[in-house]
Amino acid sequence: MHAMTESTCNFHPCPVPVDSPSTLVLDPEGCAVELPGGRALDLRRRVPLRRILLALVRWRLGAPGQPLGSAELVAAGWPGQRVLPAAAANRLHVAIATLRSLGLRGALLRERRGYFLDPNISVEFGRAS
Repeated sequence: MHAMTESTCNFHPCPVPVDSPSTLVLDPEGCAVELPGGRALDLRRRVPLRRILLALVRWRLGAPGQPLGSAELVAAGWPGQRVLPAAAANRLHVAIATLRSLGLRGALLRERRGYFLDPNISVEFGRAS
């Protein structure tokens, strides 16, 4: 995975609405996200959130309904950073809470082994709003 910076994002409007109201659409870099229901989310300046969401989407595509562990999500959100376990847990908690507050509350699920995207929601890469 290449390093994601603000300059790697090409923000494109979605030319047509998503067919299903329960589809999450991301551009390939995760900068533009169309939430289920059609609301647009701009993550260009929220790099750790973008990285975490991309990790969850890629995991969801490969292992629907299976959780991705907290350590993997911290590594995705803050690659190469050494963080004390308590600080890492706090960072991840805040990032997940922020993603939920931005519109992923019903889509972002947790179980004791980690977090995952609801397997009943379709996920695609494309041109999101």
